[in-house]
Order: sequence, then C-alpha cells, then structure tokens
Amino acid sequence: MKIQKLKLYTNKLVLEKQFYSETLGFEILESTVSHFTLKIGWSELTFEKSEKDYKYHYCFLIPSNKLNQAIEWMEKRVPILDLENGRKTQRFESWNADSFYFYDASGNIAEFIVRHELKNAIESDFKISDVLCVNEIGIPTSDVEKNE
Repeated sequence: MKIQKLKLYTNKLVLEKQFYSETLGFEILESTVSHFTLKIGWSELTFEKSEKDYKYHYCFLIPSNKLNQAIEWMEKRVPILDLENGRKTQRFESWNADSFYFYDASGNIAEFIVRHELKNAIESDFKISDVLCVNEIGIPTSDVEKNE
C-alpha cells in the first residue's frame, strides 16, 4: 500500500514532534501549534492536536535487506518491543515479510517492515531517510463487533 498522506490525532503533540524529529530524525515539512507534518519517504504523516487519547498501529516500509540494521539503529534511540522470550522480529510467511515494533511518544504501536518481494534493497548502511513510506494503518479496538 502506498499511503501518500495520513493524519493521526494525539493529545501529546509536543512529545510526538520531539520523538519523530529529534529522536528519530524525520524531516518536518510544516509545524504549527495545532499540528505538524513529517516527510517519510513518499508519504506525509501529520499529527494533529486532540484532547482525546487516540491509539493507532501504523507501519513504515524499509528496504528489504535492512531489517537487522534498522533494529540496531532503532535500539540506540528507542526500546524495541519484545514479542516473546526476547524475540524482537515477527515473520509473516504469507506476505514474505519481517517486521519489528516500538512505541511512539503517544503509546501507539509503530512498526518497521521489510517486504522481500519488493526487491528494493540498498547498499548503504541504514539511516532514517531510507524509510520508504507509511505502509499500513490500523485502529485498534477492544470490541470488533461494535466497531464494524
């Protein structure tokens, strides 16, 4: 999926801005007191200020050969979520993909994923500008039937 623009809401706007611009190093395209927009590959990700606490799961696509380098890079900045017994990556056989997860400043579950069939490998060491796009968005719920 190629998400060109995505807007999420947060009640921790200042912390999210610090997280994405200072901790991770994404470029800020626009910033006001009520929102900011990041350049993430071919995507633009906007966080807008809200009084309500929203929770999301979203995913960033990275080059297909950079999973381990991206984990090492991220571990210097944020904790990687332990999936079980110290395992940090998730394999998706049906998608031919692997990923790892971390929390952003609002407690959203963010993910870096490699999709091997895309054959988008790069030769240089991983850096944040290698993130290709926002690739997935999910909105968690504790009551699926109610939210259909």
